[in-house]
Amino acid sequence: MEKVIYIDADEEITSVISKIKKTKSSKVFIVIPKGSIILGSIVNLKMLKKHEKNFNKDIKIVTTDSMGRHLASQVGFEVVHSLDDKEIDEHDDSFVKDGPKIDFIPNKKISDEKKNEQDDGPKIIFKEIKEEDTPKEISPKKDIAKSDEGKPVKEKKKISKTLKRVLISFGFLSAVIGILALMFILPKATIYVSPRAEEIRENVSLEALLDTKDNNSFSGSLVEATEESSKNFQATGKKNVGEKAKGVIIVYNEWDSTAQPLVSGTRFISSDGKLFKTTIAVNVPGTKVEQGQIVAGTANVNVEADQPGDNYNIGSATFSIPGLSSNKQDKIYGKSINSMSGGYIKEVKVVSSKDIEDAKNSLNEELASRLKENLKKQAKDTKILEAAFKDGNVEENFSAKEGQEAEEFSLKIKKGLWTVGFNEKKSEEMITAKIKETLSDDKELIEGKLENVEYKVIDETKEKGLNLSVSAVAFATKKLELSKAKYEIPGKTKEEAIEYFKQNKEIMDVKVDLWPFWVKKIPLNRSRIEIKVNVSNSK
Repeated sequence: MEKVIYIDADEEITSVISKIKKTKSSKVFIVIPKGSIILGSIVNLKMLKKHEKNFNKDIKIVTTDSMGRHLASQVGFEVVHSLDDKEIDEHDDSFVKDGPKIDFIPNKKISDEKKNEQDDGPKIIFKEIKEEDTPKEISPKKDIAKSDEGKPVKEKKKISKTLKRVLISFGFLSAVIGILALMFILPKATIYVSPRAEEIRENVSLEALLDTKDNNSFSGSLVEATEESSKNFQATGKKNVGEKAKGVIIVYNEWDSTAQPLVSGTRFISSDGKLFKTTIAVNVPGTKVEQGQIVAGTANVNVEADQPGDNYNIGSATFSIPGLSSNKQDKIYGKSINSMSGGYIKEVKVVSSKDIEDAKNSLNEELASRLKENLKKQAKDTKILEAAFKDGNVEENFSAKEGQEAEEFSLKIKKGLWTVGFNEKKSEEMITAKIKETLSDDKELIEGKLENVEYKVIDETKEKGLNLSVSAVAFATKKLELSKAKYEIPGKTKEEAIEYFKQNKEIMDVKVDLWPFWVKKIPLNRSRIEIKVNVSNSK
């Protein structure tokens, strides 16, 4: 089966390749009219040739364009002048260009000498077909203009008269809207009025309650933060520590045959004045007779020096017992055979009470700074007062106690901070409302001129909220009725507007700013008129 594909003169190469790819026939005849874009570029024909191999197709070019036939032959296509009667898949018309069916009457054989001569092309006979199947007529295209590089150049499409009218109307409408914006929306007037003002200082009480429905108070919110930190500190305290010298004393009892008891802590003094004490109680036997001789009773007892230090590490010595009566001291006494040992004394660092206090102050100060920043971040737009900050639970853990020997020690503190925050704008509205209550009927406050607002915390609890005393400065004037001016000054010049306001004897000065620079009158759009009141020093 063979497939015939009809191509428009202005059809792109990509479209032709797509059609070839989708056709199921292996043999394809491409009918190309004279002056086609494809035949005007050898690059297009080479691209077509490349895809012929990729798609495994046998493509033949059918055209009456002599230049096109020449280029196609150079690329390697088989070129024919007309379609012979062959079996063509007429049922698959998905890629056959709509148009009349054409019978090409083949030319007589052309001799090799005349192949390159000008050819007027095959004769074309149009067949009659049914009306419902009538395809669009294939009209010959004008020769496509070529660029300097030989590539076809598309002709510019002409704009229809209807489209021109639409574009002109749209442009005119845009211009009208722009002019209206310049005249009505853009202009703005800012008027600064300086009336005589009276300064009012007031102290008011406010409550920011955590749960309130009272019109005399406003809502507060609990803000809390917790921080934890640990740090090492050097110990600066000092004390002497040491061990007492120890040893054994043999106690002799030559007094009589009666045993001599000695309690724990019995004192023994060496001949050079060193004091030792027994560490246990002992019972020294009395004298006895052996082979006709009186023999003293003896007992060994452990002793330790009265004070630490190496000066108690003495050699063998004789000891008296000052606790006995003087007549017994010569008969009941002690002797050491071996030296006393183990006594020493040295200075060491210990954790002092000052070290404990300084560590707590240092770490608490560091935590307090972090807690305040944390609290402010959590508060966001809520007003919080540092004077209202309250300490929460505090946990302290020391690695060493006061008086304990240590070169350094650590402290870990977990601490909380909380406060009650409130909406500052709402509080100022309540302050203003309370000050207004004190004014006479012929006066009014200048809105937005609340100054020197100072909050003093009276009381604060987590259960109830915050109780405040607030001092503020406000400014009052005789009623100016400035709101009606927006209805009376539109369209006036700057000078006329100034004169209008100065008719009120309470107004001392007026300044009018118009924007943009070309605006010479107060805008007609009242929303573009802004009146601001400045406080004057005069009363």
